[in-house]
Amino acid sequence: MVDDQASVRKALAESLTEAKFQVFEAGTLAEARDRMAERSPIAAVVVDIALKDGGGEPFARELRAAYPASRVVVVTGYSESAIRERLSNDPSVAVLGKPTDAGAVLQALQDLGVAQRP
Repeated sequence: MVDDQASVRKALAESLTEAKFQVFEAGTLAEARDRMAERSPIAAVVVDIALKDGGGEPFARELRAAYPASRVVVVTGYSESAIRERLSNDPSVAVLGKPTDAGAVLQALQDLGVAQRP
């Protein structure tokens, strides 16, 4: 879960953990990259579109190139349809508009085929 708003990140991470996903949190893309280097493979990343040190959309492409089996859920307060269109050639990426909730993120992960821990 990559989001620079700590309260949003923590609430969503807690919900995903309760739903039996193994979750790591990052407040920046740099922190996410460091955390991802420690863990491999990465099943999925939920990333905010606008972070202080970069954008979630290029990060989604970077992640998919480095980890082709990974899935990405991009959360945005911007034009959801425009971002979805730019990422539409990748069926392993879902785009959710803000505000969103844990239920929508869980559904997106399930739709992308991301498995929960047993």
